[in-house]
Amino acid sequence: ARSGPRRAAAGAERERQRLVNAQAWREKGNRRFRALDFPGAIEAYTRGLRHRPCPVLLANRAQAWLREHRPERAEADCSVALELDPRSVKALARRAAARRLL
Repeated sequence: ARSGPRRAAAGAERERQRLVNAQAWREKGNRRFRALDFPGAIEAYTRGLRHRPCPVLLANRAQAWLREHRPERAEADCSVALELDPRSVKALARRAAARRLL
């Protein structure tokens, strides 16, 4: 049988790697967003979300959706972000912006 501490350490390492991967994709998305490549930013944030659900990635992707004139997608992302972190001011402000456009 596997030992408890060894299994816990392996799980912690997998979670750390998911976080590192999600952060790398967030940085790529931010670079693409600054370059006004909104579809590329959306793709990068989406790939980051595959590694780890994160309210910041969702709020960032929502901003890219707004720039692509897709407020319904932005509103959905912000709603999920707020389920993960009800205090996310960024997600709340972006959801309000999306709802004004719906």
